[in-house]
Amino acid sequence: MKVFPPTFNQILPSIFVVLFCLVANPTFAIEVHVPSEALSIQRAVDMANEGDTIVIDDGIYLENIVITKSLTLHAKNDLEKTILTAKDNKKSILTFLGTTGGVVSGLHFKGTRRSGVHIKKSKDILITGNKFTDSYNGIFLDHSEKIIVEDNLSTKNFNGINLEYTKSSKIIGNSAINNKEKGIILLFSDLNTVKNNIANENYWNGITLWSSLGNVVENNEAYNNTYGIVLTSSSGNTIRGNKTMRRLYFIWPVALIYFSILFYLIERKVFLFYFRSLKGSKMAPNETR
Repeated sequence: MKVFPPTFNQILPSIFVVLFCLVANPTFAIEVHVPSEALSIQRAVDMANEGDTIVIDDGIYLENIVITKSLTLHAKNDLEKTILTAKDNKKSILTFLGTTGGVVSGLHFKGTRRSGVHIKKSKDILITGNKFTDSYNGIFLDHSEKIIVEDNLSTKNFNGINLEYTKSSKIIGNSAINNKEKGIILLFSDLNTVKNNIANENYWNGITLWSSLGNVVENNEAYNNTYGIVLTSSSGNTIRGNKTMRRLYFIWPVALIYFSILFYLIERKVFLFYFRSLKGSKMAPNETR
């Protein structure tokens, strides 16, 4: 029996089915470049599809960005040259809202009365290699879970890294230093890992746990804060391998009191020894000029 190859008209319906599937269900991610392809980051976010990457070129971007889908945002070059600041300083600079998945890396968030990055009611987001300055919170995790905050610098904010009602997240290898209030805060946040962070030179506490349960706080450094690590109304936490030291101006008064008492005791013993050595000696009136 002779077999004939299919004609074009016979395979045409199959071609249409394949093209429709590719258009309706794309399986590949694309890059959207700011400002060459989108003038603003928010415009790029609106243009992008789930899983796309937004590449941000050097510049200062005055925006309040809201993301509701899984996207990756990163700087094209150096974070010191890619600065995001709040257009409305009563709002956060970048907010993930109800999002599953996402990455933010290599950006400098600067200048808001809210948060540099605010992650709200979201999960599975990575915040890595960014810088946060001059804001109320550098990073704020709010009613979220499975968030990774890693290798960021948060400095000269009111608070460095703030978790509220957040669980099963990892705060690893960050520097939360020289903030006006606290370095790292966990408030009503459970089952998180706070590890290998530097929380030095903050005005009040290096690391604070308030009404938080079952967290692991290990191998962190908290030097020259008013208090190193503070736990309030918190239980079931594992605190191990951390290095802490309070500011010297709290230590010096205690040291001075200690040395004053020690000096008094030494002086008293010397006086008693001298007084006993005089026993049996005759004392005549003396003239003192």
